[in-house]
Amino acid sequence: MAAIHFAQDFSISTSFTWISADAAEALHALGHEVTVQRGEIAASVEPQTRELLRRLQTEPSSQAAHVKWTHFWTPYLRQPLNGRVNLEIVALNHALARPTGAASDRWMQAVRDSTAQKLAISQFTRATLLQNGVDPDRIDVWNLGYTPEIDTVTDARELAAPGYRFLHITNSTDPLRFGTDLLLRAFATEFGPDDDVCLVVKDYNPADATVRDMLAAASLRAPVLYLPEFSSRSDLVRTYRACDALVAPLRGEGYGIKVLDALACGLPVIAPLFGGISDFCNHERIFPLDHRVTDAAACVDVATLGTNGRPVWCEPDHDSLRARMREVVANPRRAESRGRAAERYVKRWFGWPDAARNLIEIVKRLEATDGQARPADSPTAAGLLV
Repeated sequence: MAAIHFAQDFSISTSFTWISADAAEALHALGHEVTVQRGEIAASVEPQTRELLRRLQTEPSSQAAHVKWTHFWTPYLRQPLNGRVNLEIVALNHALARPTGAASDRWMQAVRDSTAQKLAISQFTRATLLQNGVDPDRIDVWNLGYTPEIDTVTDARELAAPGYRFLHITNSTDPLRFGTDLLLRAFATEFGPDDDVCLVVKDYNPADATVRDMLAAASLRAPVLYLPEFSSRSDLVRTYRACDALVAPLRGEGYGIKVLDALACGLPVIAPLFGGISDFCNHERIFPLDHRVTDAAACVDVATLGTNGRPVWCEPDHDSLRARMREVVANPRRAESRGRAAERYVKRWFGWPDAARNLIEIVKRLEATDGQARPADSPTAAGLLV
């Protein structure tokens, strides 16, 4: 059995923490030796998983495979690796229109300089890593699994929302990347007081008023329920189950775990076939939006890093978004049927046991071809974004 160590600060309440916790739990359930870095564990991790992570905390073996997330956020970029093989999980939300073969920003330079194997979470992320000059032999695609609580939480949240409920999940830190502005404009144009519909907007950053201000400025004519909260995953699943469809006019997304989770709950999904979601979505599984590729000038990643190579994402079409929402409301049985078919597909191929087995296959291949310990990330590369 392979030995895996997750070199990560689990005290930070982010999707990185949740995903690593899911991976560790799935690997442990399959009988593999798993250890995690010592330290506090975020309260947003489900209690049962948090207790398991506490039991798995120990000093890492240099003979284990060491895994971490890489990101331009300092706690992730600075994290050292010193395993028999070392792996960095990578998610990228934009591509490059004019790649030069060189790294497009400081983070990508650090990723390129690192000797660790890259675990690109989607084909989209892999393609962008290649655009940044990362050696293709240093990249594997590692698709993530849907949220495990979907298989255990079956009740729905009670929402004061009338009619057909569209769910939109956003974050006030980066709402344009989630297409929140596009959705509010399309919803205001398409639906009025005579339509039996409601838009449920879940904002993961309640401390920031950006989405709240966008809602106040929108000329909305049909009801909107705003949920400013960073909730537990069980509560998030209950929110999915309380709604009828997910609307995700994403401009850029490295994977799209919220789309994957919505499909695993059987919800019809309205989204563009662009970015990471293309690994598990197609024209038969979702209601795709027309879109065009355009400059990604407004996202947090680009603003923070000053990316070269002309970063791009997609721009979902306003009329297509209106038409798809109207289509779903007008034909709820057809929409539900498509959602249930997608649910069967996702649960067959994108569970965490599948992701854990894929990770083990990657590790075993690397161990067989490169058994010597790789050097830890250099302090110089790790300190680029201080």
